Amino acid sequence: MLVVVGCDIFGSQKVSSIYTHRPSRYFFEGGIKNLFFWIQGLLGVMLRAVFYRPLLEKGSQTLFVESNVELFYMNRIRCGKSVYIDNGSRIHASKASIELGDNTRVMHGAYICTYTSNSNEGEGVVTGKCCWIGINAVIASGQGGVFLGDNVLIAPHAILVTGSHDLENVDIPLIEHEYRGLPIHVGNN
Repeated sequence: MLVVVGCDIFGSQKVSSIYTHRPSRYFFEGGIKNLFFWIQGLLGVMLRAVFYRPLLEKGSQTLFVESNVELFYMNRIRCGKSVYIDNGSRIHASKASIELGDNTRVMHGAYICTYTSNSNEGEGVVTGKCCWIGINAVIASGQGGVFLGDNVLIAPHAILVTGSHDLENVDIPLIEHEYRGLPIHVGNN
């Protein structure tokens, strides 16, 4: 049973401000998600639209989420109008946030991630309006960020990862190589 004390999730106080820096954030966010993530069909989509929105970053608009979608650090995910996230997708934010522009579609099994040990604010993932992230596509921002313009289509199974390791010194293991965070910018289509 989920008990929320002293919090009006539909009022002017933003839920994300309550649990941003507390371990209880995991329990609160997880509790709300566990109540609704499994419900299929139009009923589930509508319930998630109502109950997930207060958990999202301030300024988020209408979010339509199918069942079995994993959202982590919801207070660092900002959604424009009519954003759709299909079944089996995973959106994992961190201190580097994720912003999905108006009418963006994240298709089945897509993975958008800013959760790495070296992520920084401002180096997350930002999509423009009317973007389409294909089935099982991966967008991972470790450092530098991924910035997609308007009307950008990411193909199914495409992988966009910021940065690379310095591969010049072959005498040391790859894991010990310097990581170079390089941003990805895709202009308007």
